[in-house]
Amino acid sequence: MPFDFRGIFESMGAGYQDFISKMGSPSDQQKWQTIYDAVYFSESQLQLIQSFSRPMPILVMAGAWCGDCAKQCPVIQKIADQNARLTVRY
Repeated sequence: MPFDFRGIFESMGAGYQDFISKMGSPSDQQKWQTIYDAVYFSESQLQLIQSFSRPMPILVMAGAWCGDCAKQCPVIQKIADQNARLTVRY
């Protein structure tokens, strides 16, 4: 039986700010924000990100408390913030 990722994305997935504010402790929120603020893209990286031409729904399985998630999810979100065709749900 296939798993309904689209259904989860549409009905249960939360946007970045919603996810981290509801699921993260103040300490978690600070960790995520520190990483988000530190992400920098070179001009060529920005051009690549902005060249994505099709809609991309992205479902991220994450825990606000998870150290790896705290390092990776803010980067994913920063990428998505550079191209409106990317929609990330956590």
